[in-house]
Amino acid sequence: MAVKTPTLERTGGAYDPVPIVTWRGVTSADTFEHYLVRGQYGFAGSLQISGTFGGATVSLTSSNDGTNFFPAEDPTGALITTTVGAIFEISLSSAYIKPNIVGGSGYTLDFILVLRG
Repeated sequence: MAVKTPTLERTGGAYDPVPIVTWRGVTSADTFEHYLVRGQYGFAGSLQISGTFGGATVSLTSSNDGTNFFPAEDPTGALITTTVGAIFEISLSSAYIKPNIVGGSGYTLDFILVLRG
């Protein structure tokens, strides 16, 4: 299995950077490395999930210790989970975040997380 490490990209210029965290090209042979949210980023943001789902259920999880991960919720209290392409609003104060995939086969997915403070 390959471990998908999150990639931090920035857009918006030097004076107003917007952190974008990605896990791209995730397949059933992969696991996820978590992302440590720094500063106030993560207070608000959005998660876009796209690709071929192959029957998989995907979600966002969060943790304060980097070991024990729990399902993340959107600002209304609904779990961030889907079986089709979607975008979710998030508001998290957890230290660590990472996607999670259950079931499915033959999937190839991209996770794009935009963080704002």
